[in-house]
Amino acid sequence: MTLANAAEQDDGRRSRSGRSLGLAGSAAFLVCGTSAVLAQGAAQPGVADQLAPLIVHLGRLLVVATLLECALAIIFQWRIFRILFAEKAVKVPLAVLAALIVVNMVSYDPFYAILKDAQATQAAQGNWVTYLMSALVLAGERPA
Repeated sequence: MTLANAAEQDDGRRSRSGRSLGLAGSAAFLVCGTSAVLAQGAAQPGVADQLAPLIVHLGRLLVVATLLECALAIIFQWRIFRILFAEKAVKVPLAVLAALIVVNMVSYDPFYAILKDAQATQAAQGNWVTYLMSALVLAGERPA
């Protein structure tokens, strides 16, 4: 594959600004939706207290996923990477591997944290299933 072919394939890709708008839209939806739920919950005692940890976890998840996507975009946009791996499906496995490394290295397990705060689990700590689910969520493809 030549560099000209790699440049032609770039025309079909989403732009970086399109991804940013998608992430900004997700953040705006999170903030607006949260405000509406908290406003309704103000009449009911305890609802805001129950939603506060979830909002914190989702906000952190959004920030970490955005940072991971930006870090991987540098590699995936690299001309040499596009030439060597244009026809091969390596982006998703690399993204999942990078997310799994992040989850394991810093013990960041948002999937377990959300389940724990929702009182859906009694486990003292996450296990390989919650780590894998957290990595899949972090590495997940954002809609166009």
